[in-house]
Amino acid sequence: MPVRYRRDRLTVHTRDGPSPAWVYIDHRTEPGPPRPGYLERIIDGALHHGLPHRWIEFLRRWDPASWPVPSRANDQGPQTLSELLADPAVVEVSRLRSRFGFLAIHGGGLEKMTDVIAERAAEAAGASLYLVRHPVDYPHHLPSARYLAAESNRLAAFLDHVDVAVSLHGYGRIGRSTQLLAGGRNRALAAHLAASIDLPGHQIVTDLDAIPAELRGLHPENPVNRVRQCGAQLELPARVRGISPRSQPPAVDDGLSPATSALVSGLIAAANSWR
Repeated sequence: MPVRYRRDRLTVHTRDGPSPAWVYIDHRTEPGPPRPGYLERIIDGALHHGLPHRWIEFLRRWDPASWPVPSRANDQGPQTLSELLADPAVVEVSRLRSRFGFLAIHGGGLEKMTDVIAERAAEAAGASLYLVRHPVDYPHHLPSARYLAAESNRLAAFLDHVDVAVSLHGYGRIGRSTQLLAGGRNRALAAHLAASIDLPGHQIVTDLDAIPAELRGLHPENPVNRVRQCGAQLELPARVRGISPRSQPPAVDDGLSPATSALVSGLIAAANSWR
């Protein structure tokens, strides 16, 4: 038996009913690239046996070519929000509803799924929404503090309309694949998020000292801190966004991984119960 795996005898549910099977479980918690040819053989076998498409897509996430690559601010990309929005491939969305708002300013192809999560939570909670969708594999990261209301009528209207806001971001750090980091200047709202979101196997970190300085969301020009009562910035690892090789396959009904769906439910609850 390979030393990297634990062998367990489990019950597998098939079309013909339950069946016992030996299952080899990797005890490592951080993803690593598969050996050359290994993934291809697994996918070929899954296709041969007619496994569901969503499971095939889950297996394909293990291809390192599809893993998220962190984007960083650089001198070649847009340096202001107005420059960013001048790109016709960048989409700005704003919907004004309640005084509770959700932001996803690095959505689309930059910090993937943050815009989807924010949009679903806002719609279900009747909350306001501001997001920016970047093209697929967009290489430039405009820092949050450069999203100035003076350069966008939609952002200005959103910041003027809402009292508090939750800004969703994506991040990746070794050893933090199950940690959601609740920053921002409204610490009561950060604690409220932690109390409202139920994600088994995950931790919501609210202690600012335990959050890397660059992920705390405390800059005064950060849009989440420009609303009347300030807001909370929630940094989401790839696993909870449903794009990590370790994320569970998406459900048929909503197309989200179970952890992502639970996160959306928690955000809805937080918006509805905030006073």
